[in-house]
Amino acid sequence: NQRERDHRRAQTDFMAMLAHEFKSPLDTLESTTHSIGLLNDSELIEGRLTSQRRALDDMASILNRLIEVDAAEGGKRLFEPQSFQIRSLLIDIIADVPSPERIELNCSLDDAITNDPVLLRRILTNLIDNALKYGLPGGEVKLTVAPKRNRLKSGIEFRCTNEIGAAGTPDAKQVFTKYYRAPNAKGQSGAGLGLWLSKCFVEAMSG
Repeated sequence: NQRERDHRRAQTDFMAMLAHEFKSPLDTLESTTHSIGLLNDSELIEGRLTSQRRALDDMASILNRLIEVDAAEGGKRLFEPQSFQIRSLLIDIIADVPSPERIELNCSLDDAITNDPVLLRRILTNLIDNALKYGLPGGEVKLTVAPKRNRLKSGIEFRCTNEIGAAGTPDAKQVFTKYYRAPNAKGQSGAGLGLWLSKCFVEAMSG
């Protein structure tokens, strides 16, 4: 049926994307390894080594993403709550993303909270990475964190907003679907898994 055909097509697209995602860092490793043997300048060598470390980090990130997919689909226990300072975690997350100077943080919480800092880090990193990658080049990304209460329960609301870039406006009904990519995002790196995983993690946290 159509659903099965769409699923097979999505899997085929994913495997093609995965091959492309690994090829780029592998090409970097190959070229820098060759050039290091021809260099005598220590600064140039350090630059090549930095490129290699970045390429290895990229491949490790892809593999970790696939491991997370396996855990999410296999029903493994994901949620491990503990007490931590939310503001400190947010500052650490922003410091680790590309172009942290583009992030505007508005957090009205200063007390410790009880939640899973590992899952929360993955969720927010995915959201911020997407906002930076697919937003307006050089544009600002706003991360707003505030308490939210209703008649049934209380919690924390996280909002990550950006200005729409060349990738276009994502389909609100599909943006958290596995393998979904924005209309004009085909030329950019990405697996279409980050936001789907974030949704799985939020559900594991009863969000």
